[in-house]
Amino acid sequence: REYVISQTVPLLVVSAIDDTASNVELTRLYKIRHAVQYIDFEDESSEWLRSNLMRVASSPRCLKFPEGRKFSAYLFQVDPLLVPSVHQAMKAQIPGGSKAVLEAYAEIYYRAWKDVENKSSSEDEDGDSKNEQTIIREHIENQALSDIVYCMIHIAKPSMFRALMKCLQRFHDNNRKPEVEDLLHRLYGPLLWRSLSAANATVRINATYILAEVFPLDQSSHTQTGKQIEKACTCIKELLQDEDSKVREAASFAVAKVLSNSWDALPSSEIRSMLNEVVTRHASDASSPAVRSGALDTVTFLLQTPQSHAVLRPLLPKLGNLIHDRVEKVRLA
Repeated sequence: REYVISQTVPLLVVSAIDDTASNVELTRLYKIRHAVQYIDFEDESSEWLRSNLMRVASSPRCLKFPEGRKFSAYLFQVDPLLVPSVHQAMKAQIPGGSKAVLEAYAEIYYRAWKDVENKSSSEDEDGDSKNEQTIIREHIENQALSDIVYCMIHIAKPSMFRALMKCLQRFHDNNRKPEVEDLLHRLYGPLLWRSLSAANATVRINATYILAEVFPLDQSSHTQTGKQIEKACTCIKELLQDEDSKVREAASFAVAKVLSNSWDALPSSEIRSMLNEVVTRHASDASSPAVRSGALDTVTFLLQTPQSHAVLRPLLPKLGNLIHDRVEKVRLA
């Protein structure tokens, strides 16, 4: 068996990374994926195969096909030693990655973590204190996902921030699922709260956009969700008054996102406080047209939420003068 595997797997891997490879070659490789777990990646003789497996994981051509994405996700689950290698191979492609490639990476990261999470949960029920799948899941979280989170919070280039955010979009979209909610709490945890008050304005901006995605960043088993919501709302209100105009603009976006997704979960006092800040102060912010425009975008977005109409009705007349704003972007908004 070992001889057959040592000959077959490299052959199929080479076929999959060829410039003319199609879904047929990737399907063949995916069908024998379980053979990869019999390869000793600690042995130096496997270095060539490891290198070419990384090429499969990062190849835009392979990512075009479902079997290519499934195989890349499976590589995360084979051996804890492979997790950082697969992650680094994919991470290197993120800066120049197209929308399709980034969406493929998002699927791969989510599928890899979800599959391992399901396996580790079922094995934990059988009484294993620390099974292999749990170890692999921790490696995925600590060496891959946490790395993306750290880079995303501290990256200076907005386009790179959006690219990294795209890679975690599947997790953000499923943050109402208990297991994903707990994961996001582990990933962001104290780091996000510290970053919201960081000295660097770019870090505060990035953290604000992230908070809008993962609000209120709580554990699924936490019974005092109200306190976490209050903490998150307090942070947003402080960011709305930040000295940096770009942070205020990001905070206005966060208000729109949070209220549209969690209106019924928020106390009415917090809703009114945040909207009052956006309409009365941001909409008349003489120092930044972008902040004024952002305030209008927030109100326009929230008008799609029927519950907001009663709160916004008395505030809307305050926006009337903006039709005569000296900046065209504000007038158009």
